[in-house]
Amino acid sequence: MAAAMLARGASVASRACAGAPLRVCAPAASQRRWRSVGVILLEHIDELGFQGQEVEVKSGFARNYLIPQKLAAYASDSTREAFKADLTADEEAAAGRARERNLLRKRLQALPLRFAVATEDDEHLYGSVTSGDIADQINSRLRLPRPLEKGQVKIVDRSSTAEMAEEELEAARKERTGRRFAPMIKTVGWHLVEVRTESGSGDPVTALVEVQVISSSA
Repeated sequence: MAAAMLARGASVASRACAGAPLRVCAPAASQRRWRSVGVILLEHIDELGFQGQEVEVKSGFARNYLIPQKLAAYASDSTREAFKADLTADEEAAAGRARERNLLRKRLQALPLRFAVATEDDEHLYGSVTSGDIADQINSRLRLPRPLEKGQVKIVDRSSTAEMAEEELEAARKERTGRRFAPMIKTVGWHLVEVRTESGSGDPVTALVEVQVISSSA
């Protein structure tokens, strides 16, 4: 009788487990072996999640790999708060670096760069204004984190901006669209130069700066 009841019970259990997830019918020891834990990812991990994401992983994977490699931390109220504090600090640092880049760009754009050069007529210069000349004047007027070299100054070809509408010119200032470069300035008037430098934090900064060239006999 008892054997029959056990047999019927096993048959019912077998039918109940058919098609059910493995964890539902797995032995208790197996459940303990594959127990999952919550972790907060400290780095982006392909097919697992992005930095700061809280995910469930197998306890052994967390214990033997993620935690020792400092790729994740066990999820808890304290680690969540610590990560939020670190994230806030990172965001504040990034915002500070962005402000530093924008300030340097504005300082470059506000420079009154002007050259008085001998001219053949009302338009053409006897000589020229070069990237090196412009870099030297910027260095003398503005204290940069690192002095400019002539290779960091590109003279924008006037033909690439002469026919631009004002809104197109503004887009060119921001995105470097439609720009061609000239080896030197050979005419009087207003010219644009592209200056590439670095902020004090080492971030790249690009600015379009206006240069005025006038006749020295004017």
